[in-house]
Amino acid sequence: MKQKVEPGKINENTYLIDINMLGMAKITSMFVVKGRKTALIDGGTSSEAQGIIKSLRDFGLLPVDYIIISHSHWDHHQAVPALLKEMSGKEVELLAHPKAIPLLEDPSKVGYDFGTYDTLLPIKGVKPIKEGDAVDLGGVELQVIDTPGHTPDSISLLDSKNRSIFVSDAVADKTDDTTCLPAIMPPSFDPDTYVSTLEKLKSFDYESMCLGHYGMFYGPDVKHVLDEARTMYEQVWRFFDDNVDKLVDLEWITNSMIEKFMPNSKTVKRIGTMFAMAVVNWAIDGYKMCKRL
Repeated sequence: MKQKVEPGKINENTYLIDINMLGMAKITSMFVVKGRKTALIDGGTSSEAQGIIKSLRDFGLLPVDYIIISHSHWDHHQAVPALLKEMSGKEVELLAHPKAIPLLEDPSKVGYDFGTYDTLLPIKGVKPIKEGDAVDLGGVELQVIDTPGHTPDSISLLDSKNRSIFVSDAVADKTDDTTCLPAIMPPSFDPDTYVSTLEKLKSFDYESMCLGHYGMFYGPDVKHVLDEARTMYEQVWRFFDDNVDKLVDLEWITNSMIEKFMPNSKTVKRIGTMFAMAVVNWAIDGYKMCKRL
């Protein structure tokens, strides 16, 4: 299994955009699928909006016809207002799962403070899409698949032409071949549904998987990512169970998880523990909410 991490064209119809979230490269991905029409998958963060617009412009991808929002977490849609302003005069269709729409219209309804520094912006005029729907771009089609667990409103998109699937955060944060953090996230992570989604994703035909965090993994063994994600989830969940009295010590939990589960993480070596600590903090809160602690 290999990974494509560099921004730009990654197959006949697909481009990778690195949003450089919080100044960190190769952490958060967006994707563009271009047929006769163009779809942007996810909308990034508001603080990185101008960089996202520059990347799209540099690759000749503006304007787009669709923005498809994978789920209601802020880092996947908060640049949408800036993108729409940049494309003023162009009719852009916004699409998301029906359960995501009220949370996009009023982000306070998500019910959890992720600690972002930016004011969360409402996104209006989003149309619903659900499993069984397809977005026809002309020459390439994106099939909608419901993939809840990470959130109840998570969707994935299957491009059968290029045998590629866009899963955003529904599987895991796998930023390189040595780093994998499970998709446990507040406030609505559901363990049973998450595991069912991982099993469900094995049934589709694809040879590349595009992640929200980060890049595209590809090869005949790409579905091993699903097994890795499940194993990591189960190990982390047991680790939290075994150390429930230590969950208040974020630094200890994070360092212990790195040492125990990914001691050779290239991402941690590259950028330090800041990203891991943020994800672990959210995972702890997701676990606590599930356990009603």
